[in-house]
Amino acid sequence: MKVVVVFIVSVLISVSSLFAQNLDSLTEDQKKEYNRRKITVEKVTESSGGMGWYWGFFSKRVDTWRAFKGLANQIEAEEFFRITGYEEEANKVRANLESANSKITLGVVLYVGGLVGSLIPKTEDQLILYIQTHSILEK
Repeated sequence: MKVVVVFIVSVLISVSSLFAQNLDSLTEDQKKEYNRRKITVEKVTESSGGMGWYWGFFSKRVDTWRAFKGLANQIEAEEFFRITGYEEEANKVRANLESANSKITLGVVLYVGGLVGSLIPKTEDQLILYIQTHSILEK
């Protein structure tokens, strides 16, 4: 049994090394094309919630990732998932982004509405009525 397993493993390693390619065996044009099409993912640690260097103690460190297509072209998560064939995850990313954008838009609309409401001149009728009512009660 051991001999069979060793034989199968050795055949698999031989076949994989036979068909494997490294960058050294490529021509210059093939290397350029490879570098234009390759997808690179790098891990990034970001801080969130910090208000400056003195608030760094309270900030939260988050591990995330960034995807690149080619040598330096950063791509969004939705495009990364579409390129790699994960349509369902790409749709989830798009839905989350649309939801976040609609919430930001709603927040801006509410802020502008509150700002406009605070700039409208107030009538003094209620204040005058309050003063008259209390001055009558004091007499």
